[in-house]
Amino acid sequence: VKGVFNSFGTGGEMDGKAFVKMAKDAKLLDKTVGNADMDLIFAKIKPKGERKVTVEQFDDGLREIAARKGVEYDVVVDTLVRCGGPQFVG
Repeated sequence: VKGVFNSFGTGGEMDGKAFVKMAKDAKLLDKTVGNADMDLIFAKIKPKGERKVTVEQFDDGLREIAARKGVEYDVVVDTLVRCGGPQFVG
């Protein structure tokens, strides 16, 4: 999880834009969890007044994604690890 976090985040932190990109690139978005849900999850896991999350808070976000999708945490992690990192198109 930390390796994927570091590939999407910078300086040991991740902002909301990178959090949503991670979900899109890993194909975690679907009918049960969309862009708006990712924004809500990010707002829930970040400390009040902060704009970025740490790897521990990111892990909490993955658990929240799993809960909303109705799958085990390990399924979300496996999907994320298979993604490998940011996908650049263009």
